[in-house]
Amino acid sequence: MIEVPDDMAPENMCPAEEQQLMRLVLVEHVSRMMRINRGEPYHK
Repeated sequence: MIEVPDDMAPENMCPAEEQQLMRLVLVEHVSRMMRINRGEPYHK
């Protein structure tokens, strides 16, 4: 789990910043899933 500074905690973010963070998390998860499916190593 990534530690987030207090000023970046979801409750302190505006909706646009929170949406941007969620998009980043989604892209990371999809990328990891694709690498696993192809049998490539990935960083845990």
